[in-house]
Parts: sequence; structure tokens; C-alpha cells
Amino acid sequence: MSEHHGEAIKRHRAARVLAGQATDAADLASLLDMLGLSAAEGLVPPADRPAPVIPPARRSVAERQAARALASTLLGPAGH
Repeated sequence: MSEHHGEAIKRHRAARVLAGQATDAADLASLLDMLGLSAAEGLVPPADRPAPVIPPARRSVAERQAARALASTLLGPAGH
């Protein structure tokens, strides 16, 4: 198994776990975005994919700070 394939499997599993934990589609979209995953990564297992999924574009500094603030509000400060 190549390193890329192993990473694709991890991303697929992470997207599936988030889908199982999300309360609705908007919640899932938010969780996927926070982790830099796409919904497509959870649809088809990597072995069956015809081509690799390209991760979403990197977010701006302001978008990353807003995501961190939201995560901190929802989950509490990091490390606690």
C-alpha cells in the first residue's frame, strides 16, 4: 500500500466518523471544513476511487482564526 493510499484511507475513515457524529448536514459540513476534509472523501472507499480527491483550498488566516474561535467556544480551550 502506498503512502498516498494509506493517507486516503485515513481521510475516508475520518470523514465517515464525522458523518456518524454530526447532528445534521450543516454540522457535518462545518466539522469537515474544520479538519480540511471534503464530503467526497467519505463517499467511496479509496480503493474504488478512480482518481485521488484533491483537498479543499487552504483557508485564509481570518477564516482559520474564526474556525479556531468557534472550536474553542464549542469544545473549550485546547489542552483541557
